[in-house]
Amino acid sequence: MYENQSVLLNGYCQSCGMPFRFGTENQFGTRDDRSLSGEYCYLCLRDGVWVDDLTLEQMIDMWVEHTDMYNEISGTRYSPDALRAVLMKRLPTLKRWHGEVQVVRFHRQAVWNVKKYVTSHINEDLKVERLCLVANMSLSHLRRVFKLIAGESIGVYIQRVRLERIAYSLLATDLPVKDIMLSSSFQTKHSLAKAFTQYFGLPPTEYRKKHAGAIIRPDDRMPTDESAVTEPYHIKKLNACRIVCMEMDNAYRTLAEYRLLWKRFIHELTLAGVDTGRAEYVGVSLDDPQVTPRDKCCHLLGATITPGGGPMKRFTEYIRPAGLYAIFRHTGGYHTLPELYSEIYGQWLPDSAYRPANTMSMEVYVSMPLESDTEELITDIYIPIEKK
Repeated sequence: MYENQSVLLNGYCQSCGMPFRFGTENQFGTRDDRSLSGEYCYLCLRDGVWVDDLTLEQMIDMWVEHTDMYNEISGTRYSPDALRAVLMKRLPTLKRWHGEVQVVRFHRQAVWNVKKYVTSHINEDLKVERLCLVANMSLSHLRRVFKLIAGESIGVYIQRVRLERIAYSLLATDLPVKDIMLSSSFQTKHSLAKAFTQYFGLPPTEYRKKHAGAIIRPDDRMPTDESAVTEPYHIKKLNACRIVCMEMDNAYRTLAEYRLLWKRFIHELTLAGVDTGRAEYVGVSLDDPQVTPRDKCCHLLGATITPGGGPMKRFTEYIRPAGLYAIFRHTGGYHTLPELYSEIYGQWLPDSAYRPANTMSMEVYVSMPLESDTEELITDIYIPIEKK
């Protein structure tokens, strides 16, 4: 039998937050010895194993997506937004998640801080002692956490970013290969050429010959639509802008999952006191999709906020650099965006008087992806540029 029956029947599953409202045993999960657990429901725990290996955020998203099922089981009448608010307050207090939320946020923020520091100092001699200070962690702890969250070790990440930055320079500039190599932090020309060839399959000079000016699609998730039309672009000088961000996990690949992620992000912004009615919603990509593999690209959901003010502890922050931007308008579903990116990087930039100022690109959602008619979505693409 399960423990503390009278108490637990009036409580919640300590994983998903489902109320134990019925006096029947078939609600309860089972331990590894197949005895009934009075703490977890059968939807979460079976024979001592979690049914789904979800994060807390994914657990909330799952129930919000199936609000009707939650209401039927628990005897409630929540709307999806109301259920999200309830679960965001309840789940962090439950046994499975207690204390984990703040730890995970601290770890993600630490990894994000290290990534930002590395990318902004990529051509310098990066000392591990400095990275530990940036992350506020010991070296052993940072190594473990970074690999867990980033999916690769710090050393592999730094090496990859350095090589991708060189490849980006080969494609985006007409600087001599020798000068590009000299500006990198590799100790010798030979070590750079060897590492570059191992990663890209070609030496730097041959890589430039093969790929410079080529139309490379930045996203192969969906086929492009020949009816997609590039709207007129314009060049605009922008001030620096403060953006609060949520890093997008690769698990969110379908439109339905993408919308759920946006709903969660907007709900958390509301809890943090952000005026969501006035915020500008953006997607920020910190990597050049012509160079960085899709599964390694760092993509952030974001919202612009008022300059100044205190830190937003629930989020990471990104400062959009001041400077010149080429702005292109796209109308239609997101599956046609790759064609516009391909046209910008493969045709417009090579023929223009500009080159990319850095690897960042940004999508400004003039109309939000939460809208049902995806063919009417309006998205502005911002590419940071400088004169050739």
